[in-house]
Amino acid sequence: ALVGSTSATTCTTTQQTAAYVALVSILLDSS
Repeated sequence: ALVGSTSATTCTTTQQTAAYVALVSILLDSS
């Protein structure tokens, strides 16, 4: 999703980071 907007890129990156952190937390939780 390349909008060419800094705010949009930041928002997307934040969502991806949050999803990654949640995924890692789940993996660490279940191990």
